[in-house]
Amino acid sequence: MKDREKSVTHLLSVILSLLVIGVVLSGCNSGGSAHVQTVATHLSELQKHPFPPHSVGKISIDFPSVYQKLEVEIWSDWHGRTRMEFKSGKRKGDYIVADASAGKSLSYHHADNTYTILSIGLSSKTQPLSEMVALVNKAMESHEFKYKGTTKVAGEEAYKIEIVPKDPYLIGFNKITCSVDVRHWVLLSLDAKAPEVRMAWRAEIVDFDFHPDESLFALTPPSGAREVQPAWQKGTRVVDLQTAKKILGRKPLVPGWLPDGYVLSEMRAGSGDVPSIGFLYSKMYLMGVRELTITETPVHGNKGPLGIDNCKNETVQVHGTRAVYSRCGLNKTLMWYDGDLQIIMSGFEDKVILLKIAESMK
Repeated sequence: MKDREKSVTHLLSVILSLLVIGVVLSGCNSGGSAHVQTVATHLSELQKHPFPPHSVGKISIDFPSVYQKLEVEIWSDWHGRTRMEFKSGKRKGDYIVADASAGKSLSYHHADNTYTILSIGLSSKTQPLSEMVALVNKAMESHEFKYKGTTKVAGEEAYKIEIVPKDPYLIGFNKITCSVDVRHWVLLSLDAKAPEVRMAWRAEIVDFDFHPDESLFALTPPSGAREVQPAWQKGTRVVDLQTAKKILGRKPLVPGWLPDGYVLSEMRAGSGDVPSIGFLYSKMYLMGVRELTITETPVHGNKGPLGIDNCKNETVQVHGTRAVYSRCGLNKTLMWYDGDLQIIMSGFEDKVILLKIAESMK
């Protein structure tokens, strides 16, 4: 995630995904083990009101290629709709509106009067309690949840909790620390660290009695604004299976097995001299939405080398042919050739899972 625009635009989605971990405190605030049913119930409720109705604070984003510290103002309607306005820096005047129930967000760019509509993953509000119980059970097996007492954030008493995955690459972050308001169970601060990434949010002013205007959450841009594609989607379009076959000149390979929960979100065709087809699979888990991408590109003539520069590359096999597994910080990639088709599979899943998916493709 090195693209500056993508990094900042997706920050709100990252926060919305990560904040649900704080509710685990409902069963951990005495230092004991959490009751799964209780935790799941609070999680389901928290998805409807992740932020205070009104808050002002700072967000910092630290990637290898960019550092930003921005003042932001956030509104929430207690039903999964959130608006974030940037008050400082190069993004002053920009805003993001996210609607969890619709699974969409609108990002407005003040400088050139443009906007983008993005998918923010599967709608968290669609999950029944029974599914949430399963997610919590799995998270309890793979993460250490540590209660750190109470603290004051923006004048409000908050529980402080630290989450450390037993496998640091399981969710992409080595350590997450957050503060959750004692009275309302909303996020007041978040600090997420990874080997090359750090993101933080801290509220400085909160108002729980504020009643936001309905118009703040409209997924419609200002009059006269022009819609543009995000930089990472330029030159691509959503296609159906028949179009994908025509572009590839053959039937695309599809997984016969995927980890529980993954569903196909969309197929997108890339343009250029050598068109490609990208398959996006998503699944909901306790930390939000996890994505897996599979890109298939027809190859004519000489086949290029496998692997990714400046990453840890390891030679493996898929269906008895040479493949390369690359570990690039948070992201893992598996790359191989199937006849005249180059296949690149990428996501947070580990090598064993990626190879199992690859072996199932037909």
